[in-house]
Amino acid sequence: FLNKDYNFDIMGYLFGSVLGITFYQVVLIAVFSILFLVIIFLFFKEFVFIAFDEEVAYISGINTNFLDNALLIMLTTVIVSS
Repeated sequence: FLNKDYNFDIMGYLFGSVLGITFYQVVLIAVFSILFLVIIFLFFKEFVFIAFDEEVAYISGINTNFLDNALLIMLTTVIVSS
């Protein structure tokens, strides 16, 4: 029933192919990477503070809801683009 000449590559479906991306996608990933690195660099202390104790960070005046959402958006963007 199965054709022996057909090469089924499950890894290509799971992880994609490096040869299948366009120059526009590479530029888009580079722009997102630079943007996210700048955001992480600017808010590094706040991210670390929230990671260790979110309640104390909130009481200290850090907008924890905004930074949590920003971190989730960056994480999902990196996962989808990769």
